[in-house]
Amino acid sequence: MMINGRYTGKYKVVNFIANHNGHDLVSPSKTHFLRSHRRITDVQALQADDISSSGIAPRAGYYLMSKQVGGRENIGFIFEDYKNYLRSKRTMEMKICDTGGVLEYLQQKQLVDPNFFYATQVDEDDLIANIIWVDAQMMVDYSHFGDVVSFDTTYWKNKEGRPFALFVGVNHHKQTIVFGAALLYDETASTFAWLFDTFARAMSEKQPKTILTDQDAAMAKVLIDERRYQELKADLRTCHSTPVASFPVEILKHAASVYTHEVFELFQDELRKAYDSQIELCGEIGETSEYKITPFKKHHQHTVMYDSSHGNISCSCKKFEFARILCSHALKVLSSRNIVKVPELYIKKRWTKKAKKSVVEAQPLGDSISASKCVNANDEKK
Repeated sequence: MMINGRYTGKYKVVNFIANHNGHDLVSPSKTHFLRSHRRITDVQALQADDISSSGIAPRAGYYLMSKQVGGRENIGFIFEDYKNYLRSKRTMEMKICDTGGVLEYLQQKQLVDPNFFYATQVDEDDLIANIIWVDAQMMVDYSHFGDVVSFDTTYWKNKEGRPFALFVGVNHHKQTIVFGAALLYDETASTFAWLFDTFARAMSEKQPKTILTDQDAAMAKVLIDERRYQELKADLRTCHSTPVASFPVEILKHAASVYTHEVFELFQDELRKAYDSQIELCGEIGETSEYKITPFKKHHQHTVMYDSSHGNISCSCKKFEFARILCSHALKVLSSRNIVKVPELYIKKRWTKKAKKSVVEAQPLGDSISASKCVNANDEKK
């Protein structure tokens, strides 16, 4: 279609080809999706900036702006445009503000020092929210003096009010030393949970004996609440489902009915290794038998002693003594003796679904039944 403009303010169609390329024209209800019809105006950009700086999530911000004009079809752009605008703006700001400078610094440090550790956490829009870094000297200091750690978020905040956090301690000269540093987006439970988990990972999972924090009881509460929430979810999962065995073996079925999901996976892994091991009966004295177990593709052997009169079993690897679940070597012997249940003597209550059976959990009024009560109810049905 060709249209000529006229000085009278009217338009005249001078040429029209009905089958120009054979596709249907977009209906009026869908035109707001067309790229040619989408643009964020300067006024809308300013409003988007205000909404974002107020801490409102992008999807909620877009919904708010669309409600102000009577719906998404009237706003002039789609959610992806809104999200891309905020992303590009933050990217531009990062080049000149704290986060961008810190990232460049961290990357340069890692080039110089391979032991340098840093990690970033992104939000739901793939934008960097939190950064933590630990250098080699910090790791060495922590290995010597990390028994007590002070966590401080009051040291400094950037112009957007984002906290700069320090993990600090005291050396043998009573001098303050730094174990790690972080730039945070906020001070929420999820941020602190990520921060402490990542810090522990940087320090080879070594946990401090004491943490002192400027957040006082507030941060302790959110961290504890977060951990308890995760525990509650795991309890409910254990209550309402049974772990799935990767292969149909009676002892696995029994283990699935006894252990929590996480411990069952560990047990199943040991049983899997047991089936790949070789077993040799070396001798018997009375009711006690001695076995040599050779793991798959290994040259070393483990010695397992089994007393059939009392059902006692012990292995030279001592895994049960520190992990409190039977090792693959012991399970290999039990399998050879056609034992299809985990011996009661080697089921530790702390790893079972009944670990909190005798515990009455504190909960706010109005909460639903606790996970431990749910487990007890299932036991009573049995």
